[in-house]
Amino acid sequence: MENANICHTISEMALRVAKEVDIAGYTGLGIHEETLSDLVLNRIRYEYEDNFLTRKFTRKEEGSVTGADWLWCIGEPGSWITFAVQAKIVNVDTGRVNYLHYRKGEQHDLLINFCRQFRFIPKYSIYGKIDSQMDIFAREIEDLKDIPLEQWAFSMISPLYIKNLKSPKEKHVSNVLKFSIPWSYVFCKKSDGNTSLAETISKNLERVYWVFEKEFRPKRHRKEQNEDSRINWENPLPSKFISEDIPLPVLYLLTKKSFSHKVPIPNVSIFSTSPIQQILEAEMKKIENRRQWKVFPGVFERLIWRIQDRNDRFLLP
Repeated sequence: MENANICHTISEMALRVAKEVDIAGYTGLGIHEETLSDLVLNRIRYEYEDNFLTRKFTRKEEGSVTGADWLWCIGEPGSWITFAVQAKIVNVDTGRVNYLHYRKGEQHDLLINFCRQFRFIPKYSIYGKIDSQMDIFAREIEDLKDIPLEQWAFSMISPLYIKNLKSPKEKHVSNVLKFSIPWSYVFCKKSDGNTSLAETISKNLERVYWVFEKEFRPKRHRKEQNEDSRINWENPLPSKFISEDIPLPVLYLLTKKSFSHKVPIPNVSIFSTSPIQQILEAEMKKIENRRQWKVFPGVFERLIWRIQDRNDRFLLP
């Protein structure tokens, strides 16, 4: 399977998302983020049955306590990158993105601490209809300028760039999307044949990383990250989060038949250029007899409770 295929699918889903949001605004019935996420997941699953797997937990099983709606691991054996995604939708009547700071910012804190604990990349995913006259700073960047505007109907943003958007004016979609990237760009940018899918995604994101940082931070306050600097967990460098193995939380949530605790996230997905079932079987053979795997259920539950404990929250950068 070539990247061009998934590129096309994600591009088509951006158009579908925009259409569904527009229809929901016209009818007045509205639409939820969960519904749009399901549309995306169902479409990818339908077109890439051998390469994509999602486990969707029921409301009885799930206790969304991580600030994320969707955990998405992408790659192939030896190279994986994992995103923890919180979805938000643009109000078609006001043009504002509501609930960016749900529960006075608690959702944001949970998302960051979840990612920090398990080394995931936090992202907000924005669903919405994009006005043809909308001016978005990201579209001025060389690598993004040729992408059709409508692709921003399904886009990603690092939590850093929307953390302080508090007023109704600041929450307007044109402002929220200032430092955003279409999901399609993540998959569509070409790479050489020797680069893994995870590395390609990382390189695509980092092509615009410092451009965003330069615009966002006043020069006198900007300190570029290097190998020895502390990770900015609200906007980490993706290349630092490529793992050789599928992260244990992803493997655990995808393969465990039942759980003695609430599952902390509604959806867990994995996408690969290789057949998923073969990959999972191989990963399980490598780890199933190791003590690390045997004790992981208890470790995972304790870490999830720790993320929720306000008295034990990690200090954010």
